[in-house]
Amino acid sequence: MSSDANHIEKELFSRIAESDESAFRDLYLRYGKILFPFLQNLTKSETATDDLIQETLLRIWLHRDRLSDVEYPRAWIHRIAANLAINWLRKEAVEESTVREFGRRPGQHIDHPESTFAVQAIRTIVQQTLDAMPAQRRRIWLLHREQGMKATEIASELGISNSTVKNTLVTAARFIREQVEKAGYGLPLWFITHYF
Repeated sequence: MSSDANHIEKELFSRIAESDESAFRDLYLRYGKILFPFLQNLTKSETATDDLIQETLLRIWLHRDRLSDVEYPRAWIHRIAANLAINWLRKEAVEESTVREFGRRPGQHIDHPESTFAVQAIRTIVQQTLDAMPAQRRRIWLLHREQGMKATEIASELGISNSTVKNTLVTAARFIREQVEKAGYGLPLWFITHYF
């Protein structure tokens, strides 16, 4: 890797250490592409690869106070991703062995990294927040997030204006972020809405 690229990545790390969400988004855009083939080659699973990228980036954000001390960001990120992938592969091997021996998956997962706990906790918070939303807001959010419908499609289906749908989505996203932050997970809004 060139010294220019290392300098750029160290600069991103410094900004992320200061909780700069735009720098984190830049890092995500850069490393989502870099990590995907690396992890896909290890896991042979697109779903697992997406989850591992998510966990890698989540770990970076949650430990951003340490980023200023990282001399080689790319190597550091790859090490995190590789360790998470190894943990995933070990868990899969244990589960496959259990399936062969007992014909079922074990009742609990083994060897979870700490970031997996954070992901599960955030997902629980998001689900509880959705459950607490007014019915119309929840329905609009789910149509958008789970069915991938655009604002215009949702407006047409529900017989409401496009601006109402957009405003509702913004309100829902902010409400979700507030609840996640209250629980102690200060994640960028775009990261929450992209992954959760």
